[in-house]
Amino acid sequence: MSWIEAKSSIKFLCWGEIKPSIENEEDAVVVKVGESLDGIIDNIDEMKDKEGNIESYKYRIMTKEHDEPILVFSNASMRRQHESLGLKEGEVIRFTYVKDYKTKKGKPGREIKVEVDRD
Repeated sequence: MSWIEAKSSIKFLCWGEIKPSIENEEDAVVVKVGESLDGIIDNIDEMKDKEGNIESYKYRIMTKEHDEPILVFSNASMRRQHESLGLKEGEVIRFTYVKDYKTKKGKPGREIKVEVDRD
């Protein structure tokens, strides 16, 4: 008998570089400044705080380039754009990594443009 290992069935989107928390580089998709990720929203999960307020969204995106779905976690700007656009499962979406910026709290922020393909 020999040991076998199942391949991960999902990839994680990383902005700029692979996050230290991802152990296997094959489980990541890196989008650098100026690049975009296009795909179909397969699933949207609301991430809530203790009071039940939506803090962010988690998207599962299907793309032409990858066999596995890609998990995308929103930041504050993406959350506001999601709510303004009223994103829905099944829509074609594009995330574009525009730039990094400094936040009031001193941590770097990311400007991500969210677009949806609608008539």
